Amino acid sequence: MLFFCGATKQRRARQIRLLLSGFSPSSGAMHMSTAFTSGSKHRIAVAQLRSTSDKFSNLLDVARCAGWAKRDGAAMLFLPECCCFLGESASQTLEEADPPIQDADSGPRNSYTLVSAIKSAVRLAYESKKEDIDDKTIVGTTEQVLILDGLRNIARESGLWISAGGIHVSGAPPHDTADPDHSRVYNTHLIIDCVGTVKCLYRKIHLFDVEIPGQVSLRESATTAPGKALKVCDSPIGKNLCRRRWIRADCLVSPRPHLGCAGCLGVTICYDLRFPEMYVKLTTQGAQILLVPSAFTIPTGTAHWHTLLRGMF
Repeated sequence: MLFFCGATKQRRARQIRLLLSGFSPSSGAMHMSTAFTSGSKHRIAVAQLRSTSDKFSNLLDVARCAGWAKRDGAAMLFLPECCCFLGESASQTLEEADPPIQDADSGPRNSYTLVSAIKSAVRLAYESKKEDIDDKTIVGTTEQVLILDGLRNIARESGLWISAGGIHVSGAPPHDTADPDHSRVYNTHLIIDCVGTVKCLYRKIHLFDVEIPGQVSLRESATTAPGKALKVCDSPIGKNLCRRRWIRADCLVSPRPHLGCAGCLGVTICYDLRFPEMYVKLTTQGAQILLVPSAFTIPTGTAHWHTLLRGMF
């Protein structure tokens, strides 16, 4: 099985789509459909977002998607790369990165204002009968916004597992050891369980450097350090039982009898898709579901996205 979610790096108006059956490349009104994972009673939700540099608004969009997903019986919500922040520049991405993730159950916390707004957004979406909800009473904040803590709050409030397809986390070594001020981040895919615990942390290994004259110029390696380890992770979805000997000890699901051991995820990000041997290794480690959350550019996405995904099969 392969779940994937797309985002756009174009600076366009924000739009949310909640898809319970997969990725839709079309634009326009929000689309809703439902699907069960094969051989399972667990429903999954895939959210397609147009994130901006406003982390507060982005987290509220995710909270709304979580409320809709919970309302429709989903067990897990899948988010794209750059799901909660898409910077206007490389320097802004570095400045706004989350602090290093030292301990899955500790770290800085968001303000009461954001926590309260998240609770309201999840509740309003859950109680709504359609995707057009009026939540103008939720006001923003000028205080620091921490993405990881916001996602933990959303997971706890909605009771969903969350795949956060890519957030920027500081603490990476500098690009040049002779210039320690040249800081970098990790592009990090997190799996968070329904009580807000980080179950798996994957740092993107293959970084996206591209130059298409007149269309796109990006060099992810200038501000992002590559990860070094493949990661598989248990989840509440899937058909067959995972073999525990295949799963890294730090990625095991907590012993909750209503979840069991089902649905082993192979965790990747975007440009990793161009390296098929990585996915072969993930499946030999027990991955049953391959995740490819992405924020492809328009030119490369149009030319290669579907072709690369078909090649995975």
